Amino acid sequence: ADLAEFDKPVTDATISRFNHIHSQLEKPLLAYICSKDSRKYRPIALRLMVLGRSEDDAKPCIVVLCPEQQSKRVIKFFDRDSVQTLCRPEDNTVPSFEVVVLGRPPQVKQADDDTEVLVPSVNSIDTIIAETFCGAPIVIRRASSVEKRCTFGGIIRTVWLNGDIKLYGLTVGHPLLDDSADDHSTELEKAECSNEGSYNLSDSSSEAYTDDSVDKQPDIQSQALLPIRESQSALANAHVSWTGTEMSKIGSISKDLPKYSPATTDMKDSAPHKFYDWALIDMTYYKPNRIPQKKSSKGGISEYRALNTRDLVMPASLPSKSKKRQSVILMTGSGGLKRGSLSALPSRLLLGPGKEFVDARILNLDGDNQILDGDSGSWAVNETTFEVYGYIVAADTFGGGYVISLSEAFQNIRDTLRCNSVDLATTFDI
Repeated sequence: ADLAEFDKPVTDATISRFNHIHSQLEKPLLAYICSKDSRKYRPIALRLMVLGRSEDDAKPCIVVLCPEQQSKRVIKFFDRDSVQTLCRPEDNTVPSFEVVVLGRPPQVKQADDDTEVLVPSVNSIDTIIAETFCGAPIVIRRASSVEKRCTFGGIIRTVWLNGDIKLYGLTVGHPLLDDSADDHSTELEKAECSNEGSYNLSDSSSEAYTDDSVDKQPDIQSQALLPIRESQSALANAHVSWTGTEMSKIGSISKDLPKYSPATTDMKDSAPHKFYDWALIDMTYYKPNRIPQKKSSKGGISEYRALNTRDLVMPASLPSKSKKRQSVILMTGSGGLKRGSLSALPSRLLLGPGKEFVDARILNLDGDNQILDGDSGSWAVNETTFEVYGYIVAADTFGGGYVISLSEAFQNIRDTLRCNSVDLATTFDI
């Protein structure tokens, strides 16, 4: 029988051991991939998951999701004696992990040069954006007229050393990357990777066979997930379409954004070590950060109308500190508000021009809901406390969406812009 994912509790010791293992292996893994291969190697995700053929025999596993053309090399890396010793130690008191490698990476889509950010004319009875842009479907249009579709997160507030305050719109950054930014490793990247290993992987036995000799990994039983493809012109099964003929400009991609070019000779200034996948929008006008209203099919306002009167806020504590799943609402461009939950298990993600993995939380939607094309940028919100935990950047074959922490993204924005602070804008700011 195929392996399946199960929602079973995991001990603190197991999570701690996973965190130790990924901290030891991430840089050597990238160095190993880059050393002999220039093929596409990003996105890559490392997940702690509970897999088994039944709930009784399900146990914590390390799951690696990578490009198919790299999967054999990744399997070969984890077959090295030193890596196996780290993942499956002889000491029975230390948590041990089987490793499953899948050639099905988290799905994102890059784009050509865009400038304008527009809201399409949406004739939908499910979602209205009259009072907030949060969760609005947006189109990023470049001079080439190529359009990429994603979701507007909300308005953020930056404070500078001289006391100036500037507001931006926030969405994902991967639609703005050149196609080459995620495709291949440059010679300089290879050289940098080779010097960044933090774990001794001096095995000779595993080099005796080629990538083609790697054993086949077990099949995983999971529901096929429609990947996030912002370039699609139509969205199957989506309640809201980005294809409205009337477009309203709400801003332009900010010139304050860093320019990433992996082909450049100066990698220190051109590519971030950690890529948190955000983009800033210079807004034409602003609307408060609220949970959008939702209409019923008869035109009446549902329960979400009452929620629309309060500003969204930063979380007092991260849901990652909890051992239980955190219920959230995902404010999507494809279908409005969707209920789901954030997993308490850690995951790691490498996207775009990034050279180091970043933390991510896995979001699973309730029922038959899926993360659809264009949902990149959607905010995950606690509907009781109005806290914004983070935003969707990718989705994988297990049906899980990767959520980047808003707190960590804000710290990265602050460091990138060299401003004093970054926070959610309030109604008073707007």
